[in-house]
Amino acid sequence: MLLSPARKLAITLVATLALTACSDPDDDPNQDTDLNQETDLNQDTDLNQPSLQGWTILTHPCAGHRTDALHCDDHLTCFVGCGTTTQGAQGLYQTTDGGETWARPSTNPPDVLNAARVNDISRSSDGLLYIAGELTGPTRVASLAPNGDLEIVWDRGTTTDFSFTAGQFRRSDTGRAIANSQTGVDLVYRSSDLDDWESGRGFWSDGDDDDVPQGVQFLRLQTLGDDFYGVGSTISQPPMVFLPKWTGDDFDFHILPLAADGLGAFTGELWDLSVTEDFLLAGGVNQSQNLGVLFIHPMGSGDPTTTDAWNLFDVGHLFPEHTTWIQGVCQANGVLYAVGRESSQSWGFVLRSDDGGESFTDISPYADGATASELSDAYRCHATESGVIVAGADGMFAVFDD
Repeated sequence: MLLSPARKLAITLVATLALTACSDPDDDPNQDTDLNQETDLNQDTDLNQPSLQGWTILTHPCAGHRTDALHCDDHLTCFVGCGTTTQGAQGLYQTTDGGETWARPSTNPPDVLNAARVNDISRSSDGLLYIAGELTGPTRVASLAPNGDLEIVWDRGTTTDFSFTAGQFRRSDTGRAIANSQTGVDLVYRSSDLDDWESGRGFWSDGDDDDVPQGVQFLRLQTLGDDFYGVGSTISQPPMVFLPKWTGDDFDFHILPLAADGLGAFTGELWDLSVTEDFLLAGGVNQSQNLGVLFIHPMGSGDPTTTDAWNLFDVGHLFPEHTTWIQGVCQANGVLYAVGRESSQSWGFVLRSDDGGESFTDISPYADGATASELSDAYRCHATESGVIVAGADGMFAVFDD
């Protein structure tokens, strides 16, 4: 008898609860705590600073060295996911008051995500919230409906191409979808909500002119309408952008290495990507010099599959005495933001551009005379109508209102 996705998820929950009931209490990090009660996590914390230069610095439940996942529906309603960090809580959390308080969202079946490693959160045009990571049992991607119903989207398989932990998931407007590995080159795709999942491994060496001699790793996926975009590479490769090329059953990307040739060539990863009708904005690190970089393509200005159509901004110009990494990017209404960290001193920064990426300004909050900002390492951002929301290390949830 075939089981529906909801019934499969419910059975997985029952099995998980049964194992938990039989385990040694010392192995349960959540013993004697009610994880579903709404709590104010901003009490008695050093991060709860007063407003600084337009900033309000709060906290969210995902403690540790980074924030893996941030999705905001608006300036008040946001979700964070506890993924690769090992400190503090795990799972998915939601705020509806701009970060003042946080709680686990109600789900059906209940409590399934309490111990999940959430690496990615996104909302698709179907209205569902998609959660990717290492969730429960074999489930690596699930959807959460507004009424709390959870459904399995993708379960890992037993063969190499299908056995990874999901680092990213994106669904297009027509139901095409991709889930990629958190740590490797594997990825799976489907052509519609009703189609089976297939392996996309090897698209980088399928005989096209843009093939690369080794596998490529996605570090961020995004969609615009029915098109998929990505960025990534590895520490030993030039930064790469992956541009739409998937047509019908022919799964593919156009692979564009940036800064791969000439005197200015360097290796390094692109960690994040923001895509709108206005700009493609990618951010990462020049590993050769340990400096943050931003690549900007104004939509409609040249062919994005050529390097000449991309502008490079070197973050080192803003921080000449520091080592910098760009970890996250976002944009709204033509205003570009980039967030990152001083990699040797462990403090965060936020950059803003009002001129399409021609220049960026450091808008981070600084105490009088300080050379390090008041922010923890910054990893994710969401641009609002009047500013930006930033999430990072130590559970930082910082709000800038211009």
